[in-house]
Amino acid sequence: MARWMAENGVAPELVLVSTARRCRETWAAMQAEFASRPAVEFEAGLYLAAAGDLLARLRRLPAGRREVMLIGHNPGLHELAVSLAGAGDGVGRRRLHEKFSTGALATLSSPASEWSGLSPGRLDLVRFIRPSDIVEEQ
Repeated sequence: MARWMAENGVAPELVLVSTARRCRETWAAMQAEFASRPAVEFEAGLYLAAAGDLLARLRRLPAGRREVMLIGHNPGLHELAVSLAGAGDGVGRRRLHEKFSTGALATLSSPASEWSGLSPGRLDLVRFIRPSDIVEEQ
């Protein structure tokens, strides 16, 4: 997934990572694929966080951060992505509603300039890609 992200211009400025071992290992395996090194914050509060807690964390981000990636856990990540995606890629939204599999990437875009205004249903789903989609592309 990290290689696909790098090849397709996905370049987070900040990566928020749950302190769970599996999440830390995921980030360790991914980080070498990024040409530019994003800032990384390991946060215990992301461990099994509910969608509302993840949304509250995102709302506390400074306005200057444009691209942020969360590495965490379901069902919270799945519920957050579903709640935020109000428009955009129709096929991706349907697949997103079905399942947010391990290693999946939901890219969401907001017209708002401040994270504090982030609210459900107001973002566009740019893409939703699962590891199995990458294997099928090759």
